[in-house]
This record gives sequence, structure tokens and C-alpha cells, in this order.
Amino acid sequence: MVDAGQDRRYVLSGDAVEVQVHLARRVAPGATLAAGYDFTLPGNHNTLTMTVSAAKVTFPVACVSAAAPSQPTLTVNLKDQAYTITNDQWYPSGDQSSPLVYQGSVTVPDLCGGGTISLAKGGTFTATLGANPFAQSQSECEAQGGTFSTDPSTDQFGFGARFIWSCNNTPSSVVVPMNTDCVADGGVLTLTLIAPFYSSCARTA
Repeated sequence: MVDAGQDRRYVLSGDAVEVQVHLARRVAPGATLAAGYDFTLPGNHNTLTMTVSAAKVTFPVACVSAAAPSQPTLTVNLKDQAYTITNDQWYPSGDQSSPLVYQGSVTVPDLCGGGTISLAKGGTFTATLGANPFAQSQSECEAQGGTFSTDPSTDQFGFGARFIWSCNNTPSSVVVPMNTDCVADGGVLTLTLIAPFYSSCARTA
């Protein structure tokens, strides 16, 4: 197996990421080329869900013989992943030799008439990122049998721009757990104490 993960440590930010991957490798047809990533959110102390989707590493291909390759690039697609992030450590592992940091592999095709393929130009890692900063609140709401939403149309109390999230249609009141979560999310919880049970977390100003 060929490791395509040299220099693959990324600091992720924004909705999408594109990172150059540098390696000096020659690979033979039939070899397994593995690629992946690990990442950190510097300074993070919140609990959130980070999703990495549509991830891939694309390598420009050259033939060691100097012949023209039958296709210009070789792509390793990486499986979609969701991570529960609780700190600023490296995910999914801080150990770059761990199998956890290889999210995809491909059998190297014959692109050079049976000859060796050069990936010395490096590659480009691209992915779409998403994060749910209210993962704990959503988990607690759903554990209580409620419907969690950040859509302002679900707010039953008219908070407008101060609205953060709602937890509606729970079978009973969710005063204690959801209030704790709301405070952690920077708001104050308002809720009904008789059925139907609605609650909204909103900023005070």
C-alpha cells in the first residue's frame, strides 16, 4: 500500500477546503494508493458535530518513461464522515500512522502502458465542511423526544433575531437539561409548562 498522506495535516475552516498534498512517489499499476486527513480546530472548547463530505485527493499523473499517460489525473475519493468535536485536539487521530486517518483508497490503474506512474507533482485535497455548534442541545432535545430546529419559524415565542434554537413537542417539560444547554449556547430558555410543550433558546440582547 502506498501512503498518499504525507504532509496531510490540515487546519480546517470555512465551508470548503482545498489543500495541496506534497509527496514524491512512484507507484506501479495494481498498487493500492491510500489517502486521508486529520484536522484540528485551534482553541475550540465547545462540543459540536463536524462533517467532512465530498472529500477527495486528486493527483496529476506523469509516466516515469516520459510517455503520455492515458488519463491526466488519479483521484482517491474519501468517505463522508461526521465527527463529534469536544476540544482542539487532532481528529480522527493525532497519530498519522493510524488507520483512522486513511478515509479512502484506490487500486492504481495502468495509465502508462504497464510502466511506473509518478505522483511527484503532489495532489490537491478538497472537501466540503459543515459544523453544528448546537450538537449537545440537539442531542438532549431528541433524547427527550422533542424536535430540534434552528429555523426561526419554529419559535413559538416571537424572539425574532434573538432566536437561537427551539425544542418543541416534547412529551414533558425539559426545564433542567435544556436550560443548561441553552445557557452554554449563549441564551436563556423560555418554555411552556403545560402541554403542548414548546421551548426556545434566545439571546437576551
